[in-house]
Amino acid sequence: MERWRRRTLATYESVLSVEGLEAGYGESPVNRGVSFSVRSAEVVGLLGANGAGKTTLLNVISGFIKPTAGSVTFERTSLIGRRPDQVAGLGVIQVSQFMDLFLDMSVEDNLRLGATCALGRVENGRGALDAVFNSFPRLAERRGQKVGTLSGGERRMVAIGRSMMGHPKLLLLDEPSGGLSPQFVAEIGTICGRLKEQGATMLIVEQNFDLVFKVADRILIMREGEIVYDETAAATREKFSDHELARFVYL
Repeated sequence: MERWRRRTLATYESVLSVEGLEAGYGESPVNRGVSFSVRSAEVVGLLGANGAGKTTLLNVISGFIKPTAGSVTFERTSLIGRRPDQVAGLGVIQVSQFMDLFLDMSVEDNLRLGATCALGRVENGRGALDAVFNSFPRLAERRGQKVGTLSGGERRMVAIGRSMMGHPKLLLLDEPSGGLSPQFVAEIGTICGRLKEQGATMLIVEQNFDLVFKVADRILIMREGEIVYDETAAATREKFSDHELARFVYL
């Protein structure tokens, strides 16, 4: 298997550093020796086929899965052994592909729940909510509506908006465009682009190449639990056509 890999960035340059990570479920290993870094204000796109280990990696970083080997540090603080709420309290916030919303609660109440991640770390309150509604005018129009009555794209906006309420230092997005109509995929891409312009640090797992290359500074490709490619987005675009990249990622 041909591989490309840039050297892992020095720890002092990185907000997130993953080194030699091994993780899985029971006796089944999924992540195998994963190493990479994410710098402050950098957007990293993580590509890979279904089952490659991308979501498992995010769940390890978020504290949902305990690794069997390796290290995960955020701002020089180890995340290993911390509960998901403790990881979120440090500013590492994941938007799951399943979104985990409270369908019988209103849009506004779901958003307010996200502010609990930032308690004791930043001042929250009305300003954060107003900022989310400014970024998502559609949600402002539906602030009193139950989330269960929203479309899939609108629910995804609620999930991303809720993460913003927690003032994330590192945002982990797991397939933000998954299952959405082209209209909502475009809107999610615009939202991610706006977050990038605001200096957000993001690790995005995504299948939609157009969305990834719209916002990513760097591309990682995972295959069978390993990072087999690590290069800038610009260099990746020069190296591969869409067809060639799809073959490399999925075949």
